Amino acid sequence: MTLQQLRYFVTIGRTGSFRVAASELSVSQPTLSQQISALERELGTELFNRDGPHISLTPLGERVLRFAQIALQYEQAIIREALAARHRQELRIGSVLVGITSILPTALAQFRKTFNDVHVSVHHAGSLEIAKGLEKGQLDFGLVGDSTVMSLGTVLVKRAVASGKLLLCVPGRFGAGPDDLSDRLSDSAFIMLPESFLLHHVAKLFLDRYSCRTTIHTYSIQAAADLVVQAVGVSILPDWLIPTDRVDARYHTLPLVLGSEEPVPWEFELVWNCDRVLNAADEAMISAIADASSRGNLFRRELPASLPAVMPNGY
Repeated sequence: MTLQQLRYFVTIGRTGSFRVAASELSVSQPTLSQQISALERELGTELFNRDGPHISLTPLGERVLRFAQIALQYEQAIIREALAARHRQELRIGSVLVGITSILPTALAQFRKTFNDVHVSVHHAGSLEIAKGLEKGQLDFGLVGDSTVMSLGTVLVKRAVASGKLLLCVPGRFGAGPDDLSDRLSDSAFIMLPESFLLHHVAKLFLDRYSCRTTIHTYSIQAAADLVVQAVGVSILPDWLIPTDRVDARYHTLPLVLGSEEPVPWEFELVWNCDRVLNAADEAMISAIADASSRGNLFRRELPASLPAVMPNGY
């Protein structure tokens, strides 16, 4: 028994004629007759009385007709739900904090112009945690930091949003040059981000070469930058976070070099699982993020002139 056979049966029952039903269904009358005969053989009984040129439903045929109509109604409901899912769904986006503060507000405003009925949930997390969420199907898209010295993995489609260099950021008392860096670092605190942050693992590579006797753990990359400015310690940060185009006596920046003479690059990327089949809403979100990221230097922020002595939890 197939839905097509039920559709043929319901149409004949409604029109009362094989000829009219065949015309309405755009099939030949012999084909229609063959399909109904096959359905009757499967059920082991006749569904129509065939007396001359006129046909009528048997008592069993009348009861089967009601169930067939319900089955076809469910078929249409399934089709409607599938069509709606292409346009109305939930998009789950994992993002490091800079994506939430600089790109997503503009991108979501543009996305809503076309897909106002799609629920978007944004989850703040570190780049490595986001990558794992994408691999496990817990997230649909991610805005992450990536670097050649510590890859996020190969199962992700990556689309660059911005790029730059990683910096070793030190308090102003260090001076601006790299001379005697080892001695100065050994007496300083290193401000470390959580393991879910890519920069945590880049920092561990750096600390394999340089020793810091004190480590301060923070959960915010902005807090790490502010702590450097307050002369609390040193940290590795992307150049979008720390202004390098002006003199500020509170801090200095040095290009981060690991194992070569070239500064370590970073990429800010939009990523998604390579197995994901993109639909219209997905494409619109990708386009909105690309447009938002192209509108000038969205990342630059002004470091505060002063900060509280105790950082609020989760800053």
